[in-house]
Amino acid sequence: MAVYDALRTRLPDDWVFLHSLWLKTHPRKLEAEADFVLIAPTAVLVLEVKGGIVWRDEKGWHSADVRGKEERPMAEGPFDQARGAMYAMKTHLEELDRRDLWRDYAWGYAVILPDCRLEVPRADTQVSTEMLLDVADFPDELRDFVDTLARYWTGRHESRSGARDIPPGKRREIAMALRPNFARRDGVGVASLRTRGQIESLTEAQYYALDLLEHNCRVTVLGPAGSGKTLVALEAARRAAEAGRKVLLTCFNRNLGDHLNESVSRFPQRDQITARNFHHVVWELAAGVGRKAPSPENHEEYEAFLEDLAITLFEAGGLPFDYVVIDEGQDLMSDAVVSFLDAIVRDGILRKESSWLLCLDAEQQLYPQKFNPVILQRLKDAAAIVPLKRIVRYTRWIDEYTKAVTGINLEYRSVIASEDIPEAIWYDQSEEFVRKLKDRLNRLVLEFRSAGIPSTEIVLLAAKREAVPEEILRPGFVSVPTGWVEPGVTQAGIRVCTVHSFKGLEAEAVVLVGFDSLATEDEIRLFYVGATRARTHLVAVLPKTLGAFMGAAMGRMASSVASIDSALPREK
Repeated sequence: MAVYDALRTRLPDDWVFLHSLWLKTHPRKLEAEADFVLIAPTAVLVLEVKGGIVWRDEKGWHSADVRGKEERPMAEGPFDQARGAMYAMKTHLEELDRRDLWRDYAWGYAVILPDCRLEVPRADTQVSTEMLLDVADFPDELRDFVDTLARYWTGRHESRSGARDIPPGKRREIAMALRPNFARRDGVGVASLRTRGQIESLTEAQYYALDLLEHNCRVTVLGPAGSGKTLVALEAARRAAEAGRKVLLTCFNRNLGDHLNESVSRFPQRDQITARNFHHVVWELAAGVGRKAPSPENHEEYEAFLEDLAITLFEAGGLPFDYVVIDEGQDLMSDAVVSFLDAIVRDGILRKESSWLLCLDAEQQLYPQKFNPVILQRLKDAAAIVPLKRIVRYTRWIDEYTKAVTGINLEYRSVIASEDIPEAIWYDQSEEFVRKLKDRLNRLVLEFRSAGIPSTEIVLLAAKREAVPEEILRPGFVSVPTGWVEPGVTQAGIRVCTVHSFKGLEAEAVVLVGFDSLATEDEIRLFYVGATRARTHLVAVLPKTLGAFMGAAMGRMASSVASIDSALPREK
């Protein structure tokens, strides 16, 4: 402390000194420390400070306390310590590709002994008298000692390669190279990182659903978006495969099917599980018996083909599956689909001896023309029901915002706290929409990059495909690549998708576009599905014509959350 105070009070204010600089690039040690690094106008000086009594004899260096007691040998002498620290800094600068900061200026080292007197022999090959300040001259002669030391090392440097004075800007560069600032990062990306730690993998209710499978052949899991139904579906498929069953894990959405398949590929029992969306399963089974499936868009032809294919598979002998797990089941509740599944799974799914798990949220039903509530009720009546009431995927703010806008699933609550409030970005004309969308996407990329989150965690979700401006896909619109989500394609940069195609999936940040109206039940339901794809950050880019509707929604939100007045969704 005495040396620190002396350096602080007895040297000019524009000199820079670093105290207790730890070094990870020492040539002989895992880590080392320089007591002081003094960056003066003419040289960089590494100072080793040794309190107590220090001396050297034929056995090496020794130290003792100020009374001369508690004597002990030193593994390394103080001048060697100072020199080693200096060359560790040289290595560090080389690793930073800043050799100029070493090459162009004089560097040296010295020892300060504030408690003892040490005589340096004139014949010593390592140490010169200029390199030592001991109790005889400390602290009164500190300034003269530093000036003399700087001239000594500058002279030695000049004799080799010349030396320059160190301008104030370069002194700052050296200091920042040796001890850079730890910049504080904040913003949306960092808020996402803080929230991630709260997101649960399996809750008690999810474990209960899985435990029920041990005692019930048929289980229906009911829960809102974000309650963890897909996690339950994956774990149920894994457990069934582990028990030796041939499992079909299916859903309606193609992108969700790819996600399930990728997740299953990491299971040891992956060969026992077929994880595909329903239409892909049909295509594979048809190809296996030499048939070609028609497009599902041709409803009557496709449904007739399903009936015919089921008969063909039965006649071919051997049913391909003996257990089925259906995720996002509300989208597969049609007569034709359920009848086909009933035909290809051992013991079926409509018979009392059948075995299956069904996960669904009726509020996410986006295909009403294919939905048969009678079929769904029949399956529910035949199963043990497990409600998942805790939302564990997205934050409470997203939950409250979505409920206020849609009025859907009001009885459920998110357990994920976050300070990140959904944003509303308003526009009048299409040009303003494109400009504001570009600005927000670029800022999101920067905020996520600052937090170390990849830009693939940003997804632009559109109510309809034509709502996405062509400009967004052009190079340079956003600072990272941008492209439509394609099956089997690993993308870099921002992903673009329709809400329908992204159903069942999630991302750290979701930007919603294309919601020009929220007047019908279908539009409201679509907004609910899109908004609940976001885990931690939600942006809705909306026309100003929706201002009154959203204002009323925010009023409802204010009523449901205590003290929310100062934290309403931001308008941009």
